[in-house]
Amino acid sequence: MKESASISAVGWENRLISLLREELVSSPIRWRATVRLCVLCVVGAGLVTAYHVPGGQFILLMFFLVAMSDAPTSRATVLPNMLGSLAGGGVGLFLVAAFADQPWILFPLEAMVIAGAMFLMRMSTAPLAMLFFCVSLVIVAPEFLPNQINSLYDGLRAMAFQTAGIGLGTLVQVLWWPENPSVLLLADLSESLRSVGQHCRAVASGRPVAATTPPVRSLRTSAARLFRQLDLLREAETEDRWLRQRHTEQIKLITDIQLLVFAARQWTIGASAIGVDRAARLEAVSRACDELQRAIGERRPPSPPSVPSPRTAPSPSPAPALDELERILSELPALLGFLSTIHQRGPVPPSRPPVAVRRFYTPASPEVTGEAVRYGLKVAFAASFCGLLYRALDWPGISTCVLTTVLVAQATVGLGRHKAVLRFGGALLAGLAVLVTVDVLMPNMHSMASLLVVLGGLTWVAAWIACGSSRTAYLGVQMGVTLYLVLFPTFGPSINLIPARDRLMGILLGIVVMAVVDAALWPVFTGSALRRKISDLLRQMAGLHRCGNRGDMDGVSQHSVGVHRGIAEALTLQEELIFETTAGDAEAETERQVVMRALNRIQEVFLALLAAHRRGGAPAGSLVEGGDAEASRLDEMADALGGGAGSARARHQDEMGDGSVQGRSDIRRLDASITALERDLRPLVSG
Repeated sequence: MKESASISAVGWENRLISLLREELVSSPIRWRATVRLCVLCVVGAGLVTAYHVPGGQFILLMFFLVAMSDAPTSRATVLPNMLGSLAGGGVGLFLVAAFADQPWILFPLEAMVIAGAMFLMRMSTAPLAMLFFCVSLVIVAPEFLPNQINSLYDGLRAMAFQTAGIGLGTLVQVLWWPENPSVLLLADLSESLRSVGQHCRAVASGRPVAATTPPVRSLRTSAARLFRQLDLLREAETEDRWLRQRHTEQIKLITDIQLLVFAARQWTIGASAIGVDRAARLEAVSRACDELQRAIGERRPPSPPSVPSPRTAPSPSPAPALDELERILSELPALLGFLSTIHQRGPVPPSRPPVAVRRFYTPASPEVTGEAVRYGLKVAFAASFCGLLYRALDWPGISTCVLTTVLVAQATVGLGRHKAVLRFGGALLAGLAVLVTVDVLMPNMHSMASLLVVLGGLTWVAAWIACGSSRTAYLGVQMGVTLYLVLFPTFGPSINLIPARDRLMGILLGIVVMAVVDAALWPVFTGSALRRKISDLLRQMAGLHRCGNRGDMDGVSQHSVGVHRGIAEALTLQEELIFETTAGDAEAETERQVVMRALNRIQEVFLALLAAHRRGGAPAGSLVEGGDAEASRLDEMADALGGGAGSARARHQDEMGDGSVQGRSDIRRLDASITALERDLRPLVSG
C-alpha cells in the first residue's frame, strides 16, 4: 500500500492529479450539498426568467456565497449577514443620492467606508457580515453613474435581492439536509485516526492491509485536511457566543491528530525489517487508534491508552517517530472528555463554565491592530484606483474590477495570489462555458426549459466545486457568479458575448491592481506573518497569566479569546505556507511540521493556563512571583522569535515553596509545558 500512485513521470502532472483527487473526491455530504444548491439555483433561475425580475440574478449569487457554510453556521450568522448587506446597500444609496455629482467627495468617502469594513473583517467576530457589507456597497454605489435615478432604483433592487438571497439560501440550508459541523469535524478526525491505525498495522506486518469498505483515506489526504477541519471548527463555534473549554480542546485535538499523521508518514510499508519490539509497539499504536475511533463514533470518553508510556530519557531515541506516536496517543484521551456533550441535534448542555464571551470586536495587540489598519487601507486604495480607472476609460462593463479587489484581498501575499488564481480561473472556466453555450447551444434553444437544462448542468459543475474544501471552493463560487451575471440580464437565450468579455477583463484588472498594491504597499509574507503571530500569542499568554495572578478575571477572559483566535489564525497561516513555496519543497514541508509542533505546544501551555486560573482569584504571594517568572519566560521567547535579544529566564522553582498544593501543581505543570515549548520553538528562533 503506497500513499499515492505515480500516473506520470512528470512531477507537476502527478501533483496536479493528486490535487484533483483530493479536491474532487465524492462523499454523501458533498452530493447532498450539491443537489441542494443546484436545485435552488435552477428553480430560482426559472422564476426570475419567467417573471422577468430585474436584478433577480443577485438572489442567485447569494445562494452560492451562503452555500460555503454549513447549516448551523448559516443559521447563526444569517441576521448579521442580512444586516451587513442592508447596511452596505444603505450606505451606498446615501453616497449615490448625496454625492453623485461630486466625485471628489464620493471617492474619498467610499474609500474610507471600504477601509473601515475591511478592518472590521479582520478584527471582528462577524467577518462574513463585513464582506457582505462591502459587496453590497460596491454594487449599489458604482463609480460610473450615467443616470442617477436609474442607479438609485438599481441599487435598491440589488440591496433587496441580495438580502433576500441570504435569507432564502439560509432557510433552505436549515430545512433541507442540514449538516452539523461538530459531527462532521469528529467524523473527519476519526477517519484520520483510521488511516493512521491501518498504516501502522501495515508497517508492523510488512505488507498492505486488505482493502476495506468504505476505503481507508490515505495519510497524504489526511495530512491535507487541516484547512477543512479548521473550517468546521470555526463553523461549530459560531453556534455559541461563548468561548468554551471544549473549543480549546478541539483545536488541540486537531493539531494532535495532524502530528500523529506526520509521524505515521515517516514509516514506509515493507521498506526494511523493523524488529519485533517496534512491530509490537506499532500494533499497540494501531489498537489505540482503533479505540479512539470507536470512542469518537460512540460519543463517549475513551478508556486509558493501551500504548506504552512515552520515553522520558534524555538520550536520543532510536525511533523518534514511534515515540512521537506514543506520546500523542497518551495525551489524546484527556482531550476527548467533551464527547459526552456532543449531540447531532438539540442544544449542547455546558459541562463547564464558559471561558469568555465573544463580542463583535476582538481587541488585539497594537501590532495586530496596525496590520489590520494597513490591510484596510490597501484594499481601499486598490478599489478606489480601479473605480477611477474604469470611469476614466468610460468602460462600465469592467466595473467588476472594484468588487474583485475586495474579494481577492487577503492577509498575506501568497494567499492573495491563491485567491486571485481561483477567482480568475473560475471566471475563465465560466467564460468558456458561456462561449460554448452562446455559440453552439443557444441558437437551437426555443423555450425556457432548454435554457434551464443547460444551466442546470453548468450549475452542477460549479456547485460540486463550491461544496468542496476551502482551498478550491471559491473556484466553483466564481464559476456560478459569472454564469448568472453573464447569462441572465436578458431573461432568455442570448448570443451576446460582450458581457463575458468585459467581466473577464474587469476581473483581470482587479487582480493585477490588487497584486501590485499588495506587493508594493506594506507587503505581508506568510513566513514572517506566522512568526509575528506566534510571538503575539506568547505575549497574549503572558498577559493572561499576569491577569490571573492579579485576580483580574475580565483580563483573563479578554486574553483567552485573543489566544484562541490567534491559534486558529496561526494554524491557517502555517497551511498557507504552501502558497509561497514550490510544490514538493522538502524544506518547506519540514518547516510546516516544526511550526505545527510549536503551535501544538502553545495550545498545551494555553490549556495549562486555563487550568491554573479556572478557579478565579489570585494565588498566594510566592505563587504570584513564580507565575510572573513564567510570564517573563513567555515574553522573552516572544522577543527572541520576533528578532529581539535575550534568552529564557531561569526557572524560579525555589519561589514556589508556599501556597496551596493545587496551586503548586498547576505552576509545575505550566513550568513543564513552557520548558517543552522552549525546546520546540528553538528551530524557529534559530531559523
